[in-house]
Amino acid sequence: MSSLLESQLRSATCLVACGGESATAWLVSHNRVLTARHSIIPAIEKDVPIRLTFYAVAASDQEQVCEATLVAEHSELDTALLSFAASIDRKELPIQDSVPREGKTWLTFGFPTGKTMIGHRLTGTIATTLPEPRCGIDLDLTVSPEARLDSYKGLSGSAVIVDDFVVGLLRITVNGTVAAISLCQLSGFLQCYEVLETESDESSDAQAYLPDWDGFQNSLEERILRSSTRYLFIEGNPGGGKSTFCDQFVPNAEEIAHVGSYCLREP
Repeated sequence: MSSLLESQLRSATCLVACGGESATAWLVSHNRVLTARHSIIPAIEKDVPIRLTFYAVAASDQEQVCEATLVAEHSELDTALLSFAASIDRKELPIQDSVPREGKTWLTFGFPTGKTMIGHRLTGTIATTLPEPRCGIDLDLTVSPEARLDSYKGLSGSAVIVDDFVVGLLRITVNGTVAAISLCQLSGFLQCYEVLETESDESSDAQAYLPDWDGFQNSLEERILRSSTRYLFIEGNPGGGKSTFCDQFVPNAEEIAHVGSYCLREP
């Protein structure tokens, strides 16, 4: 993750306090945040106020505290969307509803109990992805030894970032590590409240910004089938869609077995 986006992650992340509960939330728009539903049960059941605290990240920042209201919640997915009226000059996080590959590095930042005024950076790898949620999660995560905590309470609701995009919502502690629900599983809920674009919007946006790769794929597969070398390199202009093509590559030719795709970048 770039240092710029990591700074944005810290800036867009806030502490949620509701009754005796605390959790983490993050900006999905200029006046909305996403968090774990179980952290705001007092507000749902007893109309207890919800308070958000955005801490200063840079020397020029100011701590901002505001009241939030519940927009929508989903009990099975343990997700809640909150809104606030205060003016918060911070940028929302980029999101993606695709399921990350196992073995990928993930990162989050949140406010565990005992570090609610400091925050904590947590990272690790995607251990397992499930085809359907079990116990409310479909992403089982490992935690790097240097980032481990005795308790992860308070980190619920944190954004799980892979390859510079939020792909999940941290939910529960499982056997000394953590687990999350992917935005892929939350896509219906997020689309309903216009946090995530609908598939038709996404496809039209993709067509507007990416070239037609059909002819290229046919040429590439022909080259693979007749080539005696073990490596082929795709070269092109930045932003042309090379990474997207590789990530979404599915061969048309039955003779080609697709094991996986990896994007390499110069350090």
